[in-house]
Amino acid sequence: MLRKTLPSQRLLKYSVFIAVGFFVLLPAVFLLFGSVWSSPPGRPGDLTASNYVEVCNDPFLGRVLLNTVVFAAGSAFIATALGSTLAFLTTRTDVPFRKAVIYAPILMFAMPSSVESMGWTFLLSPRTGLVNVAYMRLTGLEQPLVDLYTLAGMTLVMGVSLLPVALMITAPTFILFDRSLEEVGRASGSSLPQVYRRIVLPLAMPSIASAFIYCFIVALEAFDTPAIIGIPAGVYVITTTIYTQMVSEVPPRYGSAAAYATLLLVISIMTVMLYNRFSKSADRYSTLTGGTAFGAVLELGKYRPLATLFVLSYLLIHPVPLLTTLAVASVQRFWNPDRLFTNITLDNYEKFFTYPITASALTNSIIVSTSSTALAVAAGFLATYFTVRRPVLGRQAFTTILSIPLAVPPIVLAVGVFWSVLYVDVGIYGTVWALVYAYSLRYTPLVIRFLTGPMMQIHRDLEDSAVVCGGSVFRTMTRITLPLLRGAASTAALYVFIRTITDLGIAVLLVTHQSTVLSTTLFSLWNTGEKLTVVAGGLFYTAVLMVILAAASRLGFRILQTQPR
Repeated sequence: MLRKTLPSQRLLKYSVFIAVGFFVLLPAVFLLFGSVWSSPPGRPGDLTASNYVEVCNDPFLGRVLLNTVVFAAGSAFIATALGSTLAFLTTRTDVPFRKAVIYAPILMFAMPSSVESMGWTFLLSPRTGLVNVAYMRLTGLEQPLVDLYTLAGMTLVMGVSLLPVALMITAPTFILFDRSLEEVGRASGSSLPQVYRRIVLPLAMPSIASAFIYCFIVALEAFDTPAIIGIPAGVYVITTTIYTQMVSEVPPRYGSAAAYATLLLVISIMTVMLYNRFSKSADRYSTLTGGTAFGAVLELGKYRPLATLFVLSYLLIHPVPLLTTLAVASVQRFWNPDRLFTNITLDNYEKFFTYPITASALTNSIIVSTSSTALAVAAGFLATYFTVRRPVLGRQAFTTILSIPLAVPPIVLAVGVFWSVLYVDVGIYGTVWALVYAYSLRYTPLVIRFLTGPMMQIHRDLEDSAVVCGGSVFRTMTRITLPLLRGAASTAALYVFIRTITDLGIAVLLVTHQSTVLSTTLFSLWNTGEKLTVVAGGLFYTAVLMVILAAASRLGFRILQTQPR
């Protein structure tokens, strides 16, 4: 059986390793460099610790750090508590509307986080939000039910937004749970809540902890919600502080922003390390064995009405009213909760599509997302192929380097790319290719995770047979391996495309007037007060992505079931 590596294969392997390693490490190196450089990027200066001293002496540092931790932990707690409960009810019990809850994440995956946060402002604004207006009129009180423009309001919105993520992470655990354990509990006289609390919940703890830490990291890295809700309220976290120092302040404080970005990177890496340490003991919670019992779903009995109310409350709080509110707001001449059906117009859609920069933003978005997807999938395929199929010396180090972007928050990656493209001047600063570079770095490791499992299932003898018959490395990959991975690669491509076209955290620091994309255009219009126009554009944006996801689902892609970190 052929196992000898040809010289052309070795050359291709090491060429890929060196090129990918260089482009991955470059932004990390320049991020650290920028945090100790005394001048703006591209200008003469000296190495200094003054940027870190400035951050440490910042009177708002304590408040920013506290806001960041409270926001991330609170959002993760809300998402995990509600999401894991919904996962249990929809996978293990006979609660109604189970399919609706399962398909809700698909709707929310197609909605950009920025558009979702904008929708919440029309629902929960203290004086003009539909929920608060209805509450104050029904109760006669002058205080709103929820003040969106506070740390608590921002945390609540982020927690509800992350609920589908927590649900998807914990649902597989409940699906594979040994039914006999529940039956023993019920036979012993325990009620359903007692079975859940004493048996199911402890054994599902690794999955729940995983969901909490993942949601914590996502909230820690989030920019959209803190920018749209937090900045107007004066509630700053680290991500919005970085944005403010680089974009809003005059002159920009690039060094201080890089120091803040480094601080956020350290916190993110520590969180990932904590999770890895925790996951080492996950085997103590195993319940799936050769004798595992799978049976019918649990009957809720007298608890069914309460569980139904819980499920309906979620459906009537998150997906349904959010989309409905956006649709209603998009056809208003002006926002007035008392005149929702008397000032209807389509002018907002016309204004959005005739806005001077919309056409170029849409074109740039398509170019960026398509190019980033192609590069990420190509790089991910080559990296997976040469680490799984044709391993060489240094494979472990290469895999570690490729994993670095997974621990880097998007806005921190944007800071690193910002400094690197200015110093290594190859003409991409201010163009869409700076975005393509950043997104390719961000999502190549995720593509590798999509492809690694399927790649390991392909027996190597298939490729060796092609080589024996005279096939080159390239011909073997394109004629044998890649066709067999077409499903996994297509799903990875769809995931990357949706993520890149909806992203704001990276784009907001790298775009210029010539390279603006749809997400930054909506954000800029929102900040200038064109809120109803933005809602119309955002709803169109979401509708197109929903059509893409629906078409992908019809073609057999199950993106939300295989989504990795």
